Parts: sequence; C-alpha cells; structure tokens
Amino acid sequence: MSKALFLSNVGNRDLGKDGAPLFDTKPNSKSDELKDYCRKIYKETTGMDLEASELFDFTKELYSSGVYKKLDLEPIIIKDKVKTILDFHDSVDVILFGTLQNGGYKTDAYYSASIIEYLLKKDFGDKINSIKVYAITDNPSDYALMFEYYKKTLKNIGNNDSDNYDTIYLGITGGTPALAYGLITCGALKWESKVKVLYKSPNKDEPVELEIGNKIFNILKNKEFKTLYDKHLYELCANIGRDYNLIPRWEYHYLLGLNYKKLFDFKRALEEFEKAYNCENIKIKDKKEIQKQIELIKGLEEVDVNKIVIRDNIEIYAKLIDLLIENAKIKWENGECVDFVGRIFRLKEAMLRMIIEKEFNISTNPEKIKDEKTGKKFNRYLEFEKFLDDNPDILNYLEKETDWNSRKEPNNKVLDWILGYMVGSNKKKWKRYGKIYGFSKNLEKLAELRNESILAHGFKGISKRDIVEKYGGGDENKIIRDLDEIKKHINELLK
Repeated sequence: MSKALFLSNVGNRDLGKDGAPLFDTKPNSKSDELKDYCRKIYKETTGMDLEASELFDFTKELYSSGVYKKLDLEPIIIKDKVKTILDFHDSVDVILFGTLQNGGYKTDAYYSASIIEYLLKKDFGDKINSIKVYAITDNPSDYALMFEYYKKTLKNIGNNDSDNYDTIYLGITGGTPALAYGLITCGALKWESKVKVLYKSPNKDEPVELEIGNKIFNILKNKEFKTLYDKHLYELCANIGRDYNLIPRWEYHYLLGLNYKKLFDFKRALEEFEKAYNCENIKIKDKKEIQKQIELIKGLEEVDVNKIVIRDNIEIYAKLIDLLIENAKIKWENGECVDFVGRIFRLKEAMLRMIIEKEFNISTNPEKIKDEKTGKKFNRYLEFEKFLDDNPDILNYLEKETDWNSRKEPNNKVLDWILGYMVGSNKKKWKRYGKIYGFSKNLEKLAELRNESILAHGFKGISKRDIVEKYGGGDENKIIRDLDEIKKHINELLK
C-alpha cells in the first residue's frame, strides 16, 4: 500500500466554487455571488444576517454556526492537489496550515482551513487516513519567524514507525511568500529527496510538480558536502555525494582515495585512485589531478613503511614526511589539537632519523638479537651503536654536553642532540639543518602538553590557545608557517 503525506498552506483563495474563490484580492463578480449565496444560507439557517465582510470573520461565522456543512463550497486548489496525489498513492495524510494571529487578523485563513478539512473528508472519504489543521499565530510575512515555525513544527511530524510515507508533497499555492519559503525549506531539510512541491495556478486545471524542492535540497546538500570537504572529511563527502547524486562516479572513488591517503593506507588509496582514473567521461584536468595523486603515492603501497631503511629509501621517506605535514595541518584546521600535537612530534622523530641516516649512511632500525643464555630475542641498534663508537667526537659530545644515559639507542633526545652537534660544528654542509633543528627545539615547548595528554601519560585536554601561547607566543600562525617552511626545506635537501 502506497502512502503519502500532503502538507499545504491555506490562503484566501483556497475556498470557493467552480474555480472561483470566495475571497479574492481583486474585484470578482463570481466571488461576490458566492458571498451572497453564503449569506443567504446563513440567514435561512440562523435567522440572522452575516454582517462580516473580511475573510477571517466571515469564515469564522460560517464555521462556528455549522452553516459551512450546508454550503456547496469546495477547496478549489487543494482538492485538485489531493486528487493528483491519490492518482499515484492509495491513501494520504493531510496537514493544513492556517494563520490565526492574536485571535484573528482580517485575512487569517484558519477557519478556511477548518472548513476545507471537512470538505476533503467529505470528498475523499477513507482515502484520507487523517487530516489536521495547524494554527500559525506568528506574523506570516516574517521569513525568519516562519522558518523557525516550520522547523519546530515539522520536527515531530511523521516520525512514528507507522508513518512510512513513500512521498511527501508540499502545497505552496496559498498563503504568503514567507509561508511558502518556510514550508519548502524546512520540508526539504527534514525529508530530503522524498519531498515534492505541488503548485496549482488558479487559472489552470492540473497541479504541477515544481523542481524547487529538489533544487533547495541539492543546495543544502551541496553546502553540507562542501563543508565536509573543507574539513577534509572525505569519506563522508564521498557517501553524501553518491547517495544524493551530487558527484559523478569517478569523484566518489577519488574522494575515497583521499580518505585512505589521509589514513596512510596507501594500498587502498591507490586502488580507489585507479578506479577513479578508469571511469568514463572524465575531463582532462580531472584525469590529470587523479594521475597526480597516483604518482604521489605510487611505491608507498609496495613497502612496509615501518621497516624500511631510510638511507636506502630517502625519497619515499621524504614523501611520508610531506604527507605527515599535510596531515598535521588538517588536524590543526579542524581543531583536533591532541592529534595535531601527536603528528608534529611524530614529524620530529621522522625528520631526525632521516637526517642522521642520510648524513652518516647508517640505519637506525633495530635488529633482533638472540640472548645466548636465555635464548630470548631482543632489539639492538647495532649500526647506530657502531656509528657512535666510530665517531668519538659525537660520543664525547653526548657524554659531556648532554644528560645522556649512555644507552646507545636512536631515540628522539639522542638524535636531537646529535643534530645539535652537527649544526654547531664547523662543517658548512650541516649548517643547512639549522631551521629543522630550531623547529625541533621549539617543539620542546609543547612537550609538557603532550606528556599530560592522552598521547602519553594523562587525560589533560589540549586547545589551540595552549599551543599558540606555548609555541608561538600568541602568534596563531607561527607553527603552521614553520611547518610549511620545514616542508619546503625537506624537499630542498633531496636536490
């Protein structure tokens, strides 16, 4: 059984006969005849004259006296809309909105809506499951008020499990422009692609379906899509774009590729980028952008990035550092400050290892060694140990100028001290690492924040203000400028 919901504003032209409204904004002899007809039946029924001349008082008298049941009137616009809906559905629930300001303004349509409620039940019988009239008590010409009214009112309409409507129809012929705006916008927000907008001109027989509902909905979804994209939430972007037909198929796979790239899942990223590249009907500029992403991560999916020897894969490692910097900047933009701090401390370790391995042609990776007595295996940094033994000047520096604990392990502190030694030496080629060393030392200002957060030993939160005050001395953009400078410098080191 197909079921629809129809919501309609009621205006002053919705109640009448044979296409002629009972009340018209322009002089209309047929409208005058209908009023005279209503006055005649009213007097025959009540024995009194119907003195009212404005819409609200006139329809109120007809309704409160019960005379409306004896009148041969009809909902001249709404009736045709309901008929059109029932051509495609087995039944319909109807909600009518009529204005009722401060007890009644002369053009208020609340009682017209109440009379129409009766007429629809009479005309369509059990094909109308239910029908309700809602009173709008605020100013119907105020766009902001009407938006808030419909947003609040529609929130609880159609939420029950039994109200599984196939389609939601919005009738917008009657009422003010602000009423139409509120109903369409809030209807599209609530029911999304289920919404259809019906309009019927008083001069035409058949209601027409307008694209305005879908257009408003697409505008809203496109805005949501763009917001998520700007926040680099690519998987959500991809799903919204696919589910609401906002993007072509290639872009869906492209966005998933960006998502996996952001997660450092290079194998899946490459798979999605290649799917995007192989889609049909792609513009040349888009294909070039996809190819750019493929080239950027090509090779990364083939190696275990946690076990590579940096000295032998220096270009791959530089790519990883480049991606890590971009990833950190995304976290900063999104206000994910704990994750941001985690990224930049990981960046520090990555840069230090790359520089030491590159300059001294050693590996800082551990090797599994078997204890001869116990038979258990443990990690030893054999190449790094040999490097220190072969460089007494560096070993002497660590022993005399730092609080080194004599453990020959390439942890952050030890590597940082070695870089400090290099920058402070007389070797000209090492002077170029001054900016990286300066960045590394600046990060120490954030060490306390990191250590007290969930990244290390505590539960303390980290805010942008904390980072800005400790790192940049109040300069919000200093840390991002430094990251951009480091990125540029890392690329220059490879030339």
